[in-house]
Amino acid sequence: MDSQYSRHLRATDCALFLDFDGTLIDLAPTPQSVRIPRELVSLLRELLTTFATRVCIVTGRPVPDIRRFLHHLEIDVVGEHGAEMCVQGIGASSLPAWPVSWKDHLLTLDRCIPSLVVETKKTAVALHYRQQPELEPEVIQFAELLRSHAPSDYMVVTSNMTTEIRRVRIDKGTAIRTAMQTPRYHGRRPIFIADDETDIVGFDVVRAMGGLALHVGTDFDGKPANVRRWLGTFGNYQA
Repeated sequence: MDSQYSRHLRATDCALFLDFDGTLIDLAPTPQSVRIPRELVSLLRELLTTFATRVCIVTGRPVPDIRRFLHHLEIDVVGEHGAEMCVQGIGASSLPAWPVSWKDHLLTLDRCIPSLVVETKKTAVALHYRQQPELEPEVIQFAELLRSHAPSDYMVVTSNMTTEIRRVRIDKGTAIRTAMQTPRYHGRRPIFIADDETDIVGFDVVRAMGGLALHVGTDFDGKPANVRRWLGTFGNYQA
């Protein structure tokens, strides 16, 4: 896929919006058991400094997770699908935490299904059943129950064997559009690389802006290693 995209790109003209899990790194059985490739931090640092590319991580994870995984690299991060914005020119922002009333229900679920990983983020809750995919109907039913006991601005979203209860009108596309309005990103050509259904709205936004929407499965043979390899040569691309 290199030739069809690289011939029209120049690093200093672009803004890279990069999903994390399944895009920059391989998916893992649990959120905290991921392995961070040795070259990832140096690769991102080179894009930011040597090639003056604007780079923003756009992820469903909380921002502190990304900071820790990337050894506190100075990089823009959109966390929790856009609920947390840590982007230069916008400033740190986030929505209120999820309802405290969910805690007892989550503790009960954790005890009843040991293989289920309950990830409590700042503004949302994600239920991971990668170790036992057949739990999906039961997990979705439980998530809908939680949503019914929450304010009306919550929804249930499922992808990659994870069901999440999070706020409506919060998505990666809106976050990318907001970032592109800042002086740091304005005028650049957006490129969004991601891997699952929750990223489709982000693809639509960058296409509408004349940018590129690259899917890991379609454009990189489903391999984050290929994404990293492509990014490693990105600075050499010329218009």
